[in-house]
Amino acid sequence: MEDAKFGLIFRFIRRALSVAGCDIFEENWRPSAWTFIVLLFASIFPYFAVVFLLNHHDDMSYERLAESVAIFITSLDGIYGLLEFIVNRNKWNEVMKNIHSRRFQYKSKTISELFDLYYYRNYQFCKVLYSAYISSAVSILLAPFVFPIPEQYDLPAACTISLIEPAEPYFYPVNYIFQAIVIFSVQHVLIAQCLSLVTGIMSACCQIRALKIKIDELNEQIADPNIKAGTVRESLGEIIYLHQCTKEFIVIIQRKYGVVYLSMYMVCGGIVCMCLNVIAQNIFTSATLLTMAGVFSVFVHCFFGNLLLIENDSLPDKIYALDWHELDIAQQKSLKLLLENAQPDSLLHGILMPLNMSTFVSIMKAAFSYYSILSKKQNS
Repeated sequence: MEDAKFGLIFRFIRRALSVAGCDIFEENWRPSAWTFIVLLFASIFPYFAVVFLLNHHDDMSYERLAESVAIFITSLDGIYGLLEFIVNRNKWNEVMKNIHSRRFQYKSKTISELFDLYYYRNYQFCKVLYSAYISSAVSILLAPFVFPIPEQYDLPAACTISLIEPAEPYFYPVNYIFQAIVIFSVQHVLIAQCLSLVTGIMSACCQIRALKIKIDELNEQIADPNIKAGTVRESLGEIIYLHQCTKEFIVIIQRKYGVVYLSMYMVCGGIVCMCLNVIAQNIFTSATLLTMAGVFSVFVHCFFGNLLLIENDSLPDKIYALDWHELDIAQQKSLKLLLENAQPDSLLHGILMPLNMSTFVSIMKAAFSYYSILSKKQNS
């Protein structure tokens, strides 16, 4: 990757995948011993978790049960993400190369500076997101030392290796290391997914903003009597071509991340529903933190999806604001084609629901209604 600004973001994504043992963006990458260890541990974790819950559910409080199910759901999502990265590594490489190559379609210095600005903002968000995910992983791993949980043998999650006796002190490090590997691996897979998604959406937003700059430059050419009609025609043709490339790029992002969006909605929805049952009884529990993590994940995806929607929504107004009456008939027809093609919303979908703030508000309303019903039931 030649672009230093994009390279900073790309290194964040690769770092997350390296921890999970699947740095698929490395040239000639092959699975290593660490890859197989992570795959093995992540695959057997749900099985051991189910066995543990079946054997100890009578002795566990509902709070512990809800937290365990939430972590179990998250682990399944992480396993899916890990396998998806490995199996479709060629497609992931194509997507990232596509994202990286977009800025080189534009020869303008102003647009180059615009991409630098977007990459800088994207990089700052990468640091915030990475810190949030790692902090949550560390808090889960340290929680048993601060607040011991005898119900699950003072382990971070309700899961033990079935082949050994969890009550034996000398087996505790084995179970703890097993859980630590799974938790950190899953968190880093989710980090890589989210960062690549946000990078793709930010690139699409930047491309639409770049189109608006090109339209402003075209308007200046139309108003300048010294500019030849052929130059205006070439600029208009370039804008139409770039707009079509941008729409194709958004379609690529939608196809690649559609299932990821759906997985995110299902996992976070499951976590929030399970934890709300606990919060309805006592809000000052660790389930509150898990709920906040699920809400944060949904908010991040919906927020950036909404940014794309807002950015694209103002594009038709920018096109119509051109001095189109100064163009000849052929150019006006081309401009009309561009305007009609810019009318549909560039809306990303999680298969079942759109990725925007309206969806986030709807989910929060449903969650609050669910919480209110549970609270009234508890009070009665």
